[in-house]
Amino acid sequence: MTMTSSDPTARTAMAAKKTPGSDREVFDKYGASEFLGFSSRTLDTWIQKKRIPYVKLPGGSIRFRRSQLIEFLKKYEVGL
Repeated sequence: MTMTSSDPTARTAMAAKKTPGSDREVFDKYGASEFLGFSSRTLDTWIQKKRIPYVKLPGGSIRFRRSQLIEFLKKYEVGL
C-alpha cells in the first residue's frame, strides 16, 4: 500500500518526522503541546492549575522537560 499526501495516516507520519524539537530534552510551550498532542491552551490551563510539571525561567518563559512530560502521560494513562 502506497501512502499519498491525501492519506491522513501518511500526513500524520510526515508531520511527526517534521515536528521541530521532537528529539529535544526541553520544550517550550508550543513544542510541548506538539509533543503531547494537546493544544497550547490546554497547557495554559494545566500550568495555571499546576497539573503539569514545568520550569519557569527568570524572564518568565516556561519550559518542559521531556522526561517529565513522559511521566505525566504515564501517570494519567487509562487502560482500555
